Amino acid sequence: MVNSVDEFYQVSALLDDELRDSEAMEVKKKISGSRRWKKQYEELKALGDLLRLWDELDCRGIRASATFELRLAASLRNLRSRQSSPIILFFPH
Repeated sequence: MVNSVDEFYQVSALLDDELRDSEAMEVKKKISGSRRWKKQYEELKALGDLLRLWDELDCRGIRASATFELRLAASLRNLRSRQSSPIILFFPH
């Protein structure tokens, strides 16, 4: 039985293109055959997408304040409008 750390490592390695073809095919089979693996894949992919966008975002004009989340969300929406894949943002309250 594979534990969640192994799942995380294997899915992460797939997303980072660090697996040999045969290993990648095995992980892809697991993802397509298991809801748990698919969820792990989707969560890691979304995180990677968000981190890549964060790297592209120019945050020099954003200062922490009462409106920080609003300005950050607006900046991400601007950036997202230039992207083809959806981005989901969560702001804890």
